[in-house]
Parts: sequence; C-alpha cells; structure tokens
Amino acid sequence: RKKNGREKPWNVPYWGLGNESWGCGGDMKPQYYSDLARRYGRFMKDFGNTTLNKIAVGPNGNDYNWTDVIMHELGNSIWGLALHYYTWNTGEHATDVTEKSWYNTMHNTLVMEELVTRHSAIMNKYDPGKSVALVVDEWGMWHAVEPGTNPGFLYQQNTLRDALVAGINLNIFNNHCDRVKMAAIAQTVNVLQSLILTKDEKMVLTPTYHVFDMYKVHQDAVMIPISLETDSIDTDQGKIPALHISSSLDKDGKIHITACNLNAEENEKLVCSFNSFTVRSASGQILTSDKLNAHNTFDEPDNVGIKPFDDFKTSENKIEINVPKHSVIAVELTGDLNLKSAEVDFSKLKPGLSFNFYEGELNRLPDFYEIEPKRSGSINNVIYPEGTPANNFGLTYEGYIKIDKEGLYEFYLTSDDGSKLSVDNKEIVLNDGLHAMVEKSGSLFLSEGYHNINISFFQRGGGSGLNLKMKAPGGEKEEVKDGIFFHVEK
Repeated sequence: RKKNGREKPWNVPYWGLGNESWGCGGDMKPQYYSDLARRYGRFMKDFGNTTLNKIAVGPNGNDYNWTDVIMHELGNSIWGLALHYYTWNTGEHATDVTEKSWYNTMHNTLVMEELVTRHSAIMNKYDPGKSVALVVDEWGMWHAVEPGTNPGFLYQQNTLRDALVAGINLNIFNNHCDRVKMAAIAQTVNVLQSLILTKDEKMVLTPTYHVFDMYKVHQDAVMIPISLETDSIDTDQGKIPALHISSSLDKDGKIHITACNLNAEENEKLVCSFNSFTVRSASGQILTSDKLNAHNTFDEPDNVGIKPFDDFKTSENKIEINVPKHSVIAVELTGDLNLKSAEVDFSKLKPGLSFNFYEGELNRLPDFYEIEPKRSGSINNVIYPEGTPANNFGLTYEGYIKIDKEGLYEFYLTSDDGSKLSVDNKEIVLNDGLHAMVEKSGSLFLSEGYHNINISFFQRGGGSGLNLKMKAPGGEKEEVKDGIFFHVEK
C-alpha cells in the first residue's frame, strides 16, 4: 500500500462479499453462494479499531427464496444483505416522457415498497432484533442511453420524472429505516440516474441531485410514523397513490415532511395532523416544472431547480398543503413538542434502578414478567449485580431516568447476548438473540423531567457483557453516569 501512495490504512468499514452472484457475479444458487461467502468471509476480520462490516449478496428484485436461504445460512455473520432493483425503461430515452410512460414509471418504482416490505418480513423471521441491515445498494431509473454515446457507459439524461422516482424511493427508505440502514443510487456521476452530469470542464446538477438536497433534512433525525389516506390514480398496470410522503423530527425539534405528487394532471391536497406538536411557523421548497420531461443541460443548467414554496396554511396542530401536480416538496415546521414526563412521587424516589435476577438457559429475551425472579434489589447503574454467574441468567432493570434538558436523545445498548431498552413504555433498542458484543442504538425526544426506563438482558454462554451509553442534545456519546437513575422501593 505504501508503494502505491498510501501508507496508512483506509479504514473502510463496509465490505461486500461479492456482487450479483445470482447473475453476472457467478450465476450461483443461494446455497452455493452462502457456502462461498462463509468460507471467504471467515478470513475477513476486524483490524485495529476498525470493524469490518460484511454485506452479503442479496436478492435480485423479488427473489424471496434467495433472502430466505442467505438469512438462514449467514444471518448471524453478516452486517447487511444487499438488494438490487431498478425501475426499468430501456425502450425509451429519459426525455421521452408521455403521460402514459409517466404513470407506468411511477407504478414500477413503487414496487420497491413491496420488495422492502416482503424481504424485511423474511429477515424478521431469522433476525427479529433487526441487527442485519437491508442494504439497497443499487436502485434508480434505467433508461436507454443517450443517442451518440457509448452504450457501455450507460449515460442518460435526467428529468422531472427521475426526480419523482428519487423522492418516492427515498420516502420508502425513510419509512423503513428500522431495516433499511443503507441505500445507494446507481450511480453518482454520468451513469444511469446520476446526480451530476459532466462534459469536459462543464458540470450540471440533475433534478435527482436537487431531490437529494431537499431530503438531507431527514439525516440524523427520528422517523415519524405516518398513516396516509390518499386518492388513487388508475394506470395501465393498476392503481397507484396520488401522494407519497415521509416525515421526521430533527434534533432541534423541527418536523420535516417530504411529499411527492404522482399526479401528472392535478394538484393534491395534503392535510397533516399532529397529536403532540403545536405548529408555530412553516417554510417550504418545491421541485417541479411545466413539462414532465424538463431537464438541465450544459447550455441551460437551471431549467429545473429548487424554489421556495408557501402554498399551505397552518393551524395549532395541523398543516394543509396544496401539493402541485408532478412535484416534489419539502416542508419544515417549527413549533412546540407537547411531551410529557412521568408523574413521580418524589418522596418515594431512591437513587439507582431496581433489578430482578433470573436463572435459565435462554436463546432469546422472554417475557420476564411471567418468570419468578431468584432475587431482587437495587443498583446504581446498568451493571451486573454482585454474585452474577458467568452463564445462563437474565436481568431486568426498572426505574426512572432524569432528563435535565428537552431534546433528542440517542441511546446505545451494547450486549452479549440479547438485550432491550424501553423508555416511557416505547421500545427504543432491540438487540436480541445469541451474539457477541453488538451495539445497537435508537433515538427519541424527551422532555425535561423523569421518564420510565426498562432494560432486559440475558446471557447464555461464552462471552458476556452489558453496557448503556447516551448522547444528550449538544453532547457527546458517553457512558451513562451514576446519579441519573432513580426507582421507587417496593
């Protein structure tokens, strides 16, 4: 490496165990591939402080058997499973957009929702704790190449239609972020549905680029579950929804809504109601054009771009948005989160957490409430009580966590074997199953005050450990300190 100009290691955290082994990568059956992946993956180890996260070749589109076999054979040894799915349109150039081809494209790209849902369900069978990521590392539009270009280079233009495809897929990934932990459009520059086109010294940003720019507000935020009722549109291939959306809450308490109007002819009304949020103000952005095939060129690089958007009205706990036809919008809401902390009788509070200790040979977290504990007590932090054996036991910790500042909190639960963290009766981290030390994390907004906290853990055999870290608003990830936990003596 030094001879070739790089003395220090690259610290690459993710490695793929092959590529499209079901096709151009070897034309393999899933069982044969899993044997090879296990064999060669055995020699791919962590080095220094860099964890090597192995990503297995996943299915081609709707090959659900492939996912089932790989999860059965490799589910305990991989970080992720790769899914490839393109929205195919090889019979037309990117700029050949009719109303019919527009709707066919929308229908075909929405197949991603079914693929993610069904592959996730199979993965849940082997990995209910969702430790293995679904990695959608090839997706996007695949049109006919531009006339006069090398067919092998897969150079294609990029229109408003491609922007809608990008927005829909990013919404899908956002709404399934518990399982889809990585996604990569194919590709970034000059190939397929790229974000950037170049020619000699010139560069142009595509409509797809602008969608990525609008959606970046969802990064490092908390997904807000959505129940959407929308009109449907009849297409040659079946009905599709008129609207497609996702939403998140960022570290500053702002809500972001991204919405795609798939309707090529009509505006659509979107009404968003909030249970625990009072709206103070709103602002918006929009990406659209008069033409369905609008695109940017080297001579006219700004035909399609982001513009301010304000066609909405707000009330105390609601926003009504007029989403223009064939558009992508992003709306930011500022306001007040109406969060509640636990009602606590402070006269009964004692420092630390209460714990229950259980005996048993466990493979997964049981319902500890149905098991009689062998002993109980209190403890200052999330550590093993004195006298804990090496193997075959379970623990639960219960009490309150004191929050000094309202905001977004990130919890990191590391364990060998399985563990779970709940705050205010909401599951935040599930790290279940038999495994070595694995860290998993989850986020939620907390108000100032006391909040219920519950941690459950089991240890079967081999290595053992349990650790809880937390990142407070504006702070760093650190060990949870003594003095933050309280309990009520029973």
